[in-house]
Amino acid sequence: MNSGLKIGVDATYLTRDTRGMGRCVRAILQQWEENPERFILLALSRRHLASLKEYAQRGWQTCLYNQAPDLAVCWFPWNRIDWDPECPRVALIHDVAPFTDYHPQTRHREDDQARMAEAVRHADAVMTVSNFSRAEIHHYLGYPIEEMEVIYWAPDRQIFSPSALVRKDLLPEALHDKPFLLYVGTLEPRKNLRGLLEAMSLLEKQIPHQLALLCPRPTTPWTDKIWGKTHALQEITDALESRLVWLDPMDDTHLVELYRRTDLFVMPSLYEGFGLPLLEALACGTKVAAARAASLPEVGGPLPFWFNPKDSVDIAKVLLDALEKPNRSSEEIEQHLQHFQWSQTADEVLHFLEEVGQRPRRSNSGVFPSLPAHLQIPEEI
Repeated sequence: MNSGLKIGVDATYLTRDTRGMGRCVRAILQQWEENPERFILLALSRRHLASLKEYAQRGWQTCLYNQAPDLAVCWFPWNRIDWDPECPRVALIHDVAPFTDYHPQTRHREDDQARMAEAVRHADAVMTVSNFSRAEIHHYLGYPIEEMEVIYWAPDRQIFSPSALVRKDLLPEALHDKPFLLYVGTLEPRKNLRGLLEAMSLLEKQIPHQLALLCPRPTTPWTDKIWGKTHALQEITDALESRLVWLDPMDDTHLVELYRRTDLFVMPSLYEGFGLPLLEALACGTKVAAARAASLPEVGGPLPFWFNPKDSVDIAKVLLDALEKPNRSSEEIEQHLQHFQWSQTADEVLHFLEEVGQRPRRSNSGVFPSLPAHLQIPEEI
């Protein structure tokens, strides 16, 4: 590896992105922390730069994107490229959900599609997080499949691990002495919470479990209420209310106790670029049931109990079966997780960035899109 190359990282959303995307980028930087002088964390605005103060205090170099010194390569890990660093650009595309039928039909959808398409068009190289996503990027955006680099994410094994002691003080009181299933996600249609709730309604009289939901509670905007509309999940959540436990956002210390305590973690997603919670649950020794869809079989391998996410009867059948059967052995789980290690991931990302940094810069057609007015920075600071 060329240790002399200076590498830029778009860190604009580094501290505020609470999704799996943000968790993974922060985990990679943690692996690179022994040599922070090799990297420069770049931000689009002064506000974003101020959010990197903690990183600067730990020895990382930080600056505004238009004040960066000469770079060998710049890594854009947020499904977008917002400026031209005048060096080779590597775009990380996690998934192309905005192009699919699983993405909400909002006014932002076309903006998301345009940003992603521009990122792929202007990138000197593209990396992604699963073979599934690689095929999707090729299908929707036409990027040559053989030119994309696939690098898997990983669970943080220092946090997500089995434990003989379950700390009840870190669990919500409603779950202290009751069996429960666990869902971790959002209300996005592609996460398929509806499918899980429908399966739960079929099992309501067959199992004693509650369903713990680490996600926002469905709410109806007042504008919809005026027209007599309700949230798409409102009716089924109202019907199951006595069996549902809605959980507030929590840190990893509390999350890991949920994984350790639940009888079954369920990931019913219709579309995932990777599916990090599945690996986090497995790393805790948790029994897992998951959708045989998108990237999840690639990530979970033989360990989860698989179901058809579009069939609530099949989901219910597999959940019941999983609850009755023993979990996979710790040896099986550990053998599978050897393929997902943050140290290996960080090394692979760094090696790919170094390799791209030594290529001639690709000629891009068209003019690079200008920044939105609220993000533009004057030359004189």
